[in-house]
Amino acid sequence: MDVLMDRRRRTLQQPFASGGEGVIYRVDGDLAAKIYHAHIISSARRLKVLALCNSYANNVQQFGNLSFAFPRVAAYIDREELDLLCGFGMTFFANTSEVTEIGYDLKTCSFIASAPLNDDTAVEFVYRAFELVSQLHKARIILGDVNPRNVLINWDSRSPLLVDLDSTQVGQFRCTGWSPEYIDP
Repeated sequence: MDVLMDRRRRTLQQPFASGGEGVIYRVDGDLAAKIYHAHIISSARRLKVLALCNSYANNVQQFGNLSFAFPRVAAYIDREELDLLCGFGMTFFANTSEVTEIGYDLKTCSFIASAPLNDDTAVEFVYRAFELVSQLHKARIILGDVNPRNVLINWDSRSPLLVDLDSTQVGQFRCTGWSPEYIDP
């Protein structure tokens, strides 16, 4: 599949992740692309992607790129027209895993001996995750799909990485993606 991002044609090869909304591909260097499933994409979602890319340029970029897999640039099929917007490009992070894989054993209430985190670094990780959410809120971006699959650990920096940031409320655009098992009753 070929897409146009930043006025450059990019060939997307093998996806490395997928979900209910789309498929994620490694593009090149530090760039990944989320391409929405055809039945998911709508005019409102396309406008929201553009709003998120603008928010990245205006707000999130100043937070730094090491903690957010934020939509940076719109992806189009064929040419840059709103009706052809199919997804977005974001920073690719190579050395990450879900927080469920950090090595904590719930049965024994302790870290596995080989785990790279201990009590102090785990608490530091949690505080840093809340700081990141606070930064987004100050930029008027509200996370909508907070679940263990969307909070990763960046092993290079041992810090949290927030992903699936198109599942947010930004401006007049509501969050349209969520995990039912994590919705507040």
